[in-house]
Amino acid sequence: MLPPTLPEGAPVSPLLGTDTPVAFVMNGIPWWYFDHLAGPHEGKSLPRIDPNDALRHALGQGRTIGGVVYSASAVTAPGVVEVEQPKSRIILGEPDGSLSDRVLTLSGLITKGGISGEATPAIRTEIWNKLISNLAGGSLAVLTGSAPKGIYTAEPAAEQAALRMMQEATAIAQALGADPTTDHTRRVTGQRSMDHKPSILQDLELGRPMEIDGLFDAPLALAHLAGVEVPTLELMVALCKLRARSSGLYN
Repeated sequence: MLPPTLPEGAPVSPLLGTDTPVAFVMNGIPWWYFDHLAGPHEGKSLPRIDPNDALRHALGQGRTIGGVVYSASAVTAPGVVEVEQPKSRIILGEPDGSLSDRVLTLSGLITKGGISGEATPAIRTEIWNKLISNLAGGSLAVLTGSAPKGIYTAEPAAEQAALRMMQEATAIAQALGADPTTDHTRRVTGQRSMDHKPSILQDLELGRPMEIDGLFDAPLALAHLAGVEVPTLELMVALCKLRARSSGLYN
C-alpha cells in the first residue's frame, strides 16, 4: 500500500514489478475515482488529491486497487497503534467493477492475517458508505473536539445537522452512479455510543496534517461537478477549513 499522496518524482519504480498492484486503502475520495467510471467524467483528474497527476504518472491506471478500512485506532506511542474494537475490516475492489483474481487473493490473505478482508464489485459504493458517516461525524468532531457519543447524545440540533449532511452526501453519490445505504438514522444510532475520536480530530489534536482535501473538499468538488446542491456540507466544510487553517494544518 502506498500513501494517498506521493511527491512528484519519488523513486517508486524500483518497488514495482510488471504486474505489481497497488492498493489505496484510505478515507475519502481517492485520486482514481473517475478512472473506468463510465459517463461524461470518465478519466477526470482530481488535482487537489493528486497534484500534477503524480500518482497517475508514477503508477498508471492498471495497478490501482481501491480500498476502504474500518478500524477504530489511535497512535498511543511512537510505533504503537491501539485498535479499540475487536473487529476490523478492509474492503477491496477494482475501479472497473470486476472481481479480479488479484483482489480476491489479496482479500483472502488479509483475512488469513487476522483482519476481515472483503472483495466487492462496487468499491465506489463502499467508499461512500464510509465517507457519508465521516463527512458528518468528522466535521462535527473537528468543530466540537468531541467523539460521536458526546455530539449525538448532547445536542439534538447537531444530530439533525449530521442527518442533513448524510442526505446531501448520498445525493452526490447517487448522482455519480454509486448506491450507498440510505438509512442515516441507523448510521447515527450506531455512533451514539462511540467514544472513539475520528482520525481527523486526532490529527488536529496532535498537530498532524489533516485529511481536508480527500475527506471534505473532494466531495464538494464532486457535488459541483454533478450539479448537486449541498448547503449544509458547504457550510460545515468551510468551518472545518477555517479550524484547520487556524491551527496551521491546512493551506
